[in-house]
Amino acid sequence: MAKHYFMARLGGADRKLLADEETTGQSGERTRFVAMAGILLTTASVATVSMFFALHHGVGLSVGWSIPFALAWGVVIINIDRYLVISMSGTRGHKWQMFMMMVPRVLLAALIAIVVATPLVLQIFASDIGAELPILQEQQSKAFAQGIGGTANGQQLAKVQGQIAQEQAVINGSTSQTLINDQSAVTTLTQEADAAAVKAATQKEKYLCEQDGATGAGCPAGTSGQAGNGPRAQGDYAIYLQEEQNATTLNSELQQARTTLLTAQGIASQNKTTAQQKLTNLLAQEKTLQADISAQVNTDNKSNKSDTGLLAQIQALNAASAKNPGLAAAHWIVTALFFVIELLPVVIKCLLLIGPETAYERIVAIRGDAAVEQAGRRTVTEMQIVDVEGRSSLDIAEAEARSRADMRRRRLLAEETIAEGKARVDENAEEDMRIRDEASRKEFNERIAAESKNYVVAMMDEWSRRISERIAQSTQRQSANGQLPPSHQQQYPGYNKPGGSI
Repeated sequence: MAKHYFMARLGGADRKLLADEETTGQSGERTRFVAMAGILLTTASVATVSMFFALHHGVGLSVGWSIPFALAWGVVIINIDRYLVISMSGTRGHKWQMFMMMVPRVLLAALIAIVVATPLVLQIFASDIGAELPILQEQQSKAFAQGIGGTANGQQLAKVQGQIAQEQAVINGSTSQTLINDQSAVTTLTQEADAAAVKAATQKEKYLCEQDGATGAGCPAGTSGQAGNGPRAQGDYAIYLQEEQNATTLNSELQQARTTLLTAQGIASQNKTTAQQKLTNLLAQEKTLQADISAQVNTDNKSNKSDTGLLAQIQALNAASAKNPGLAAAHWIVTALFFVIELLPVVIKCLLLIGPETAYERIVAIRGDAAVEQAGRRTVTEMQIVDVEGRSSLDIAEAEARSRADMRRRRLLAEETIAEGKARVDENAEEDMRIRDEASRKEFNERIAAESKNYVVAMMDEWSRRISERIAQSTQRQSANGQLPPSHQQQYPGYNKPGGSI
């Protein structure tokens, strides 16, 4: 029983609701959810097998690592499919809402189906892929080798090979057009100079025969046989001078042409030496470039041979399908099969939503409405409780505020009383200090006055004594100088006491 409930929960059912349905005889709903769980497990199993083939045969991962990753992928797929199925509930009766929810879920399921179906299709047609893959690899290697000329190394190699051909032609003796022209000029001038020399010698012989009047053997034809330097002899001599001058001119030109030819030949020889040096460097460059290109080609060949991944297998299968229509049909049929298998959960859920509403769905809707209503009542109750608590809190806060205000008022009154007492004490202390200060000042003033009086009396006595002494001394000096006697001295007021005291 627990197994059935587990499968039903996997299919998106509520276990408690199914138990209630079972008590009322509604067991068909559980079967429906168990069937949905079976479909989900089927799609997850297919996805697991597909991921195993992709990791082990496509990526080259070991079996020990491929199995756990494939199982994890299966768990991911079953969770995604289960979410797609469960999240479509509650849209019955709302056509546009149902349509808007179906479209993205179907597209997502289709994407997952393509990803899952591809490794399985590749594994099914592995033999055809294995036969086509070497052909594609060879074609790719040839295409790379043919296109190597367009690379930087290929262009540089072609340039170096052209330079090698030119330098090799110089070394092999092919002459320039200038050298050919110089050689032709020497040959032509040699022939012309020889002909001119023969003509000049013949004309000289004729002139001598004409002058001597000789004929016959050893003399050219046309001599007159008359000796002397006559007009014919002079004409032959003029012609001889002309031919001699022509021969001299041609010999001079021939000598100049030979000098030019020797110079060109020296340059050509130097060019051969230079060409040999350049050829050595160019051959080394050619060897290096060919080695680099060969390394690139070998690397590409190894890369092509080792490229047996998913993308290479897909390309091989497409190439084989393009050559074989039967293989192409089988390819797409198998792909469509796995594609449909992966779409089953979402498609079946869509079909169920289009169909009539089941008892389970009606009960779910009723319980959902009841839960919403109960949640609403609970929310209202909680709001009322919060309101009451708020008012109670407000009253408590007001009471606390009044209590704090009363305590503050009492504290202020106490502080005011204490301040008044302190003020009175300070006033009394100040008054006492003032009285004491006045008494001290009076006593001090009295003492100062007595001391001042004694000091003044003493000073006056001393002053009176000194004045009396001065008067006595003055009287004695006057008597000695015939002045009035002491009996006739003027009496000064205030100095009539004995001793001159006041």
